[in-house]
Amino acid sequence: MSVRSLASRYWHIAVVTVVAFAVTAPSLGNGFTYDDIPIIAENQRISAGTGFVSYLGQPYWAHRLYRPLTIWMFSLEHGLGGGHPLPFHAVNVILAMTSAILLLLVARAWLPAWAALAAALAFAVHPVHVEATASGVGQSELLVAVLTLAAVLTLQRAATSGASGLRHHVSAALLVTLAVAAPLAKENGFTLPLLLALVAVALTLTGKSRIRPATLAALVGRTVIAAGMVFLWRASVLGSIVGEQPAPLLQRVDTFRRLLLVVGLVPEWFRLLLWPAHLQAEYGPPGHGTEPPGAIHVIALALLLGAALLAWYSRRREPVVVVGMLWAAIALLPVSNVVPTGVVLAERTLFLPSIGVCLALGGLAALIARSATQPVRQALTALGMVLLAVAAIRSAMRARVWHDNEVLFTTTVKDAPNSSRAFKVYSRYLTGQGRDAEAEAALRHAVELWNGDPDSYADLTLLLRRQARCEEAVPILTEGLRLHPAETLLRARLFECQLKLDLPGAARATANGALQVGDPSAGILVRRADSALAVARASGKQHLDASGVAPE
Repeated sequence: MSVRSLASRYWHIAVVTVVAFAVTAPSLGNGFTYDDIPIIAENQRISAGTGFVSYLGQPYWAHRLYRPLTIWMFSLEHGLGGGHPLPFHAVNVILAMTSAILLLLVARAWLPAWAALAAALAFAVHPVHVEATASGVGQSELLVAVLTLAAVLTLQRAATSGASGLRHHVSAALLVTLAVAAPLAKENGFTLPLLLALVAVALTLTGKSRIRPATLAALVGRTVIAAGMVFLWRASVLGSIVGEQPAPLLQRVDTFRRLLLVVGLVPEWFRLLLWPAHLQAEYGPPGHGTEPPGAIHVIALALLLGAALLAWYSRRREPVVVVGMLWAAIALLPVSNVVPTGVVLAERTLFLPSIGVCLALGGLAALIARSATQPVRQALTALGMVLLAVAAIRSAMRARVWHDNEVLFTTTVKDAPNSSRAFKVYSRYLTGQGRDAEAEAALRHAVELWNGDPDSYADLTLLLRRQARCEEAVPILTEGLRLHPAETLLRARLFECQLKLDLPGAARATANGALQVGDPSAGILVRRADSALAVARASGKQHLDASGVAPE
């Protein structure tokens, strides 16, 4: 490598580092928000700092999630700052800078230096990253990206240098280590072997690899075995191979409608990854294309067809475009809801897929530059610099949305006025602040937007019951139970309100409903209702029918 080339590489690394820091630095003043509070601030396992080995045998915050590496990192950061948010956000900034630098180094194996720099800068300033970089719990996304990029870089260098002997064994050991670490940070880390296989095939087909295909395949194969062992260990710890509890929207749809949802998300993914002008911390329901096939699905298929045609056109002219597209598709698989997950759509989950998008954009820039005239290249360069500057400003300003819960939730209901979930989580914040009237209004609006979430009914009626407003709670609970007949909590609250309102006949009908759906508390409810009815008869009160009205 010439002195000039070496100087260019270090200069590019410096530029990417400075830009990535400038974009993420505003988050250093953020506190703990949203999921940060139960997962980090109030998590006694983190404050106890029991060590990495102990975390290997424990689930993450939710029962069916497993992220011991992330929990261990949180415990170290907690120890550094005594629980203050700053170390958590500082580590996020460092990881964001590291991922941008690693992307630059990975891209240089495929692209001219200037195009690799453009791809890395696009990644560094991408506004869709803000949710991952500005929140504490987003650290898991950053960890997976850094570990995956480090693995890809290791494989590329082993292949292009023709590594053999000791160097080959060191590369193999490092790849296995990274393949173990990535899924211990977050579940999407299981895509690392697939992404390595993609890169290995591309290196072979483009003639960049200097080692035999069988040797390259063996390197990737070891990572598959390593990730498989982690998967089996994870299943033994959690007692299940599935992920977390599906989101309420996904619980209400069959397989066909869920696949419609996946297709309906495609335009949103394209928008967020290519033109993220509008961002929001919460997405539906309602919406997301679960309705019968319509315009959104036609648009989705048109976008996918356009991407396929672009990939076919670029396959020989600029293969990294195809690599980047396939990278994005693979990285989206774990969060696509082909297999149901706990969220329908979240911006933080697009951090890893955006690596592929930025690689593809760098390839397209190189492809266009080769055929464009000098004035056109100059115009496109100026436009690109303007877009990067606008994206950087947008990201830096957006980072402050995660300053505290008041800012986050008030911003979210403005950004997502049609999201039932946005108003539900806002109401929970308001309830915690003692602002019950505002919380009630937010919950009523959440139910009005979408009646498919039993939690909204439960939260609203709990608020009403605390204020001794059972008369108002009963019709809401009745409607909620009609829509969600298996919800034990709604039935129990309806039963309690009916007894409180001296409606034992209605309470007995509710208990009968518990018997019909196999509610485990049905026996208790029946005995209590019968006891209340006996007291009513003994006191000379008229018997009440199932509606709570005395018969004529």
